[in-house]
Formats: sequence, structure tokens, C-alpha cells
Amino acid sequence: MSSSILVSRLSVDDAQAAATVYVRGMLSHAVHLRIQPLDKRPPIPTQINIKAQTFRDMLAAGQSRFVKAVVPGEGVAGVAIWMLFDGKKAQLEDENFVRALPRERTKEEEAEALVGVDVELRKQLGATSSATRDKIMGDSKYWYLSLMVVDPKYQQQGIGKALLDFLDEQSEGGRLKWPALKRGSAR
Repeated sequence: MSSSILVSRLSVDDAQAAATVYVRGMLSHAVHLRIQPLDKRPPIPTQINIKAQTFRDMLAAGQSRFVKAVVPGEGVAGVAIWMLFDGKKAQLEDENFVRALPRERTKEEEAEALVGVDVELRKQLGATSSATRDKIMGDSKYWYLSLMVVDPKYQQQGIGKALLDFLDEQSEGGRLKWPALKRGSAR
């Protein structure tokens, strides 16, 4: 299957499809289930809409590089989000991308996004991840894989590898000039 996978940058127009992949992938992700158990989550269409808006906001902020894997005739099958850190601060210099200020979530949207979420556990995991990343990488410039998810019906078909390879191919000289720190991915 890997020869028929098309990988490219994700656009705002792809946010809904990417969010659908994310929500499907997270239905069985062990850590995500601890943070937000299935029985406490909003309905799946609501989860998808919340995540799609989050992706649109992240794209507008311009600090992340979103990559999608598409199976022709079927749609988005995987998504990866990379961040370039320089001196412990997210940076992304991209002359082809016009940044916009991310819109502010309303109080209602924020409450809806946090339905059933163990906020303290989420904060602890985030702090641990950041501390580990800082300890390993220090002040060096590096790419950080903050999210990679493949739709369960497309797993074990080379999509995750294609997403990883895309950043490598798009980086200067065909090889990452900076170390890449890859966090765990959803399966």
C-alpha cells in the first residue's frame, strides 16, 4: 500500500478530515482513555468539530507543521504534527505560510472541549513530556513530533512511516539537519 500513499502539508481545508482521523485513532489510545474516558466524552461528531477547530487554530498560529497522508480515492488516513524548537521555544520559519492570530475560544467552546477530561492528569503528562524533552535536547534546535495518528483501518500499511519520511525529505538536504525527538504515537 505504501506506494499509493500521498503525503503533503495539511491545509485549513483538511482540518475536518484530519480531526476525524485523530478522533478515530484516539478511541483506543491508552493514555488518551485515562485522560478522557469514552463514557465521559462528548458525542463523536462534537469531538471531531472541537478538534478540527483546534487544528485550524494551530495552523493559523503557524508554530506547527501539519502533514497528512492520503489514500487516493479514500481520503486522509494519517496525520502528523511537528514543531521546530530553537532554544526551548517553538519556531517555524516558513516563507510560504501567512500567519494569522489564532482565534480565542469562547467559554462555551472551552467547557465543551474539556468535558470528561482529567485536567490535572493532562497537565502532569504535559509537564513531564516538556521536562523530558528539555532535558534531552537542551537549547539545541530540533524537530519535535507532537502528534502522529493513523486511522485504525489503515494501520500497519506504511502510513506512519510515510509521514515520518515526508519531514525528512522536506528538510534541508534530504536529511534532518537538527535532531528529531519523536514522542510516542497513537495506534
